[in-house]
Amino acid sequence: MLAFSAPEDRHFQGHGFFSNDGRLLFATENDFDGERGVMGIYDVKLGYRRIGEIDTAGIGPHEALLLSDGRTVAIANGGILTHPDFPRQKLNLATMAPSLVYADLARGDIIESVSLSPELHQLSIRHMAEDGNGRIWFGGQFEGARDETVALAGWHERGRDIQLCSAPETLWQSMNNYVGSVAASSDGRRVAMSSPRGGTVLVWDCASGSVMEQRRIRDVCGLASRSGAFLSSDGTG
Repeated sequence: MLAFSAPEDRHFQGHGFFSNDGRLLFATENDFDGERGVMGIYDVKLGYRRIGEIDTAGIGPHEALLLSDGRTVAIANGGILTHPDFPRQKLNLATMAPSLVYADLARGDIIESVSLSPELHQLSIRHMAEDGNGRIWFGGQFEGARDETVALAGWHERGRDIQLCSAPETLWQSMNNYVGSVAASSDGRRVAMSSPRGGTVLVWDCASGSVMEQRRIRDVCGLASRSGAFLSSDGTG
């Protein structure tokens, strides 16, 4: 087992992924003094030595996802500013600006960036999955008033605006303003989203954009897909 850390002026922010050849690890990080997000680049053969970084063009990147073309990365900038001098505090809730960004992994360039409408600027984009048509499905965590209900999920097709998922208000309320994980089925036709705070999993049909199924699972969060089925993990053991 090998443990390694981010540099002193960075800290890990969420998820990471390996390059297709397994030589590099890309990890979302917070440049807290610069108030910006980056993806740190770590060389596996050099014992995960950090060899560079890519600016994510936003604050608070959480999940970064290598897409099926093997070159483009989708980055969920959650928009929440944090600093180690103020543990667990969210420092910019009034001015949050979450975004979904696409970067060219080879060049490190940002090639597209889209944002939610201004009234949803407190919906932190956190988790993502790619469907069979190359669209990005995302789930968010709402940082606004607890008694306010918003659509917590949506999808994006390159070159177009973000589309929010349509569902009854009672369904969004059951998720308690929090999506903890997103996964696509192996055939790319369905997407599952979990809510540990709501104890529920939703399965969406990618073609129609409608909910196919809702399952109640206490403290459920982790999701994966295997052999046409969704697997979930929870905090109850």
